Amino acid sequence: MLHRSGITANRKNVYRRLKLANLIRKGSVRKRVIIKRILSLPERPDQLRQQDITYIRCGQDRWRYLFSILDCYTRELLAYIFSIQCSTDEAIRILEIAVVERFPDGIIPLLLVLQQGVMVVHSTILIGLSTD
Repeated sequence: MLHRSGITANRKNVYRRLKLANLIRKGSVRKRVIIKRILSLPERPDQLRQQDITYIRCGQDRWRYLFSILDCYTRELLAYIFSIQCSTDEAIRILEIAVVERFPDGIIPLLLVLQQGVMVVHSTILIGLSTD
């Protein structure tokens, strides 16, 4: 607007003049909220597991989904499924495969870490496991 009137001024000059005229309002200060996550480190195998979904591009227009479960202590790949679709059924199925392979007698000393994103459906997965 000043430029159209023929007045040249940079932003620092404008800011200084507005501040002298008491026309500058203090900006609100954003406070960062820091959330500390307490991660339990596994002390032995079969204590903590991690489930993950990876999107893999296959061809020009196709995506496939790799569901995997890792043991956090040994970093061993316990089970995986390579699927066309990404749904809760695959997530439940991979968890069931990992549990049946690792614990055939049915006793499950298991803590599962789920990442955010598609795995927000973890309550459905746990309900699906508890109904068996």
